[in-house]
Amino acid sequence: LSGASGSGKTTLCRMIEKRLGFFYSISHTTRPQRPSEIDGQDYHFVNRSRFDNMIEEGAFLEWSEVYGNLYGTSRAPVLAHLSKGGGVVLDVDWQGALKIKKERPEAVLIFVLVPSITDLESRLVRRGSESPSALKKRLEESKKEENYKKYYDYVVVNKNLERTYEEIKKIISHHHAGTRGHN
Repeated sequence: LSGASGSGKTTLCRMIEKRLGFFYSISHTTRPQRPSEIDGQDYHFVNRSRFDNMIEEGAFLEWSEVYGNLYGTSRAPVLAHLSKGGGVVLDVDWQGALKIKKERPEAVLIFVLVPSITDLESRLVRRGSESPSALKKRLEESKKEENYKKYYDYVVVNKNLERTYEEIKKIISHHHAGTRGHN
């Protein structure tokens, strides 16, 4: 799943993990930990040197720089779950999604949209984790991110979290049913 900050993609990933039993891969990042975040639960927070070492070791399925910070998906746990026929859900930006699709063409990419820029701004403000300048930057970036939705297999609009989850669940059921036992 991909989408702008505040689109609900992380919440949707957690719902898929809990309700469908999918493995939800926790990304590594060099960005500072927010007060409400727990290392190892929200992200694996690492310094730039460690992240660079992990890149050199080939530890990431994908990685990219977003807002001046590095984010990456660990290769080993994702491939381990796939090799057992289990489902995996990832929360990645468009760069990561396209890298994954190139390496794993069977991956299903879903772009999560917010109904409007006003809704997005409200969600980010409610989250309370952005300074006014960071909020402005995220809103500007969300417009650019939307240009990449054409590369996704599906685009869903998150007007209502439960309905959006049900829509994504149908997409997953359609694709996952035909891939059980394949990696």
